Amino acid sequence: MTLIDEGNMREIDNTVRQFVRDIDELYKNDIRDYKGRIINSEHVRNYLFTSWYRIREIVELVCRLSPSKRILDIGIGYGFYDIVLKENFRLDVTGMEVEENIPVYCLLPQSHGISIIPGRLCKTPCSIPDNTFDVVILSEVIEHLRISPLRALLEINRILKPNGLLLLTTPNIANLSNVLKLLVGSNVVEMFPDDDSELTHITDSMTHIREYTMKELKTLMNRAGYKIIKSKYSLSNNKMPPHKNVNWKQKTKRATLISVLAIFPPLRSLLVVLGQKLYHPDNLHFGD
Repeated sequence: MTLIDEGNMREIDNTVRQFVRDIDELYKNDIRDYKGRIINSEHVRNYLFTSWYRIREIVELVCRLSPSKRILDIGIGYGFYDIVLKENFRLDVTGMEVEENIPVYCLLPQSHGISIIPGRLCKTPCSIPDNTFDVVILSEVIEHLRISPLRALLEINRILKPNGLLLLTTPNIANLSNVLKLLVGSNVVEMFPDDDSELTHITDSMTHIREYTMKELKTLMNRAGYKIIKSKYSLSNNKMPPHKNVNWKQKTKRATLISVLAIFPPLRSLLVVLGQKLYHPDNLHFGD
């Protein structure tokens, strides 16, 4: 399968539905990650449902652009779309994940034979050689980074082959929900913890360190040596799974929200940017 059509999308949905069974088996017992958070089947299933549309969108973009390339997913986590790319489209997919996360978050992709490289985006280069991958996926990762996003984008540039592609998705800080919060005087960023005595870094307790607008994300990618091929405002999940029960009020509210966002795309919840590596700007320097 190399072309994406509605038939393919139905097959993708069927594959994703099968993940529920695997999740219930792999996470039937609670697992604690290295920060002490409990991960169980309910938690993973909820993440699957809220990622449903993003899974479809990433699969569609990757398959249209690179049907036979080497792909690296940085921050692979549960690996939902990676499994689809490997099993439905026979693509060569590798994951990279923080070493402490692998025994907790990577059970599903590992059970489907996807290799996971331990590593992280940080001040020092990762173990991957220069010019290794044709495509890098960085989905819902950049907002968690505790380093300059420019440093991270340069490191990805290094491991991409010439003319390689970076597919990046991240929450849109200018989404409708945040705009409404600001209008009523609420802050849209996370609070610092009152008690930081047990934390190595005060941001350890925060989910998102920094969120971005489309303009600054594209500027960062340009500075890191990428040409923007495609950019769009998307919905993180505008199609509820068929087996997910919702009442008529929820359906009506959702339909109204989707109608508003169809008219004003910059208020959507997700930024999707595709960049092509043109050069590596070696003159950029970071002081340590």
